[in-house]
Amino acid sequence: MQPRVANQYLIEEHLQPRVVNQNLIEGYLLSEVTNQNLIEGCLLPRVANQNLIEGRLLSGIANQNLIAGCLLSEVANQSLIEGCL
Repeated sequence: MQPRVANQYLIEEHLQPRVVNQNLIEGYLLSEVTNQNLIEGCLLPRVANQNLIEGRLLSGIANQNLIAGCLLSEVANQSLIEGCL
């Protein structure tokens, strides 16, 4: 699977990040941007980055993310914690 845009990464195939401040933590690719955290196995993005996480390719649409199988439209302070939106 080939990345479609710059902020897209393949963890399984070890494709290197193309921008700075990106780290691989416990198998999850995290963009080091304010308010982005890994909480109880769920990645909570607050910016429009595209990553391949747990075999799922996140949408290329800005500010839309696939978290725990749910597509979330990015709204300020929107988070998915323990299955609750």
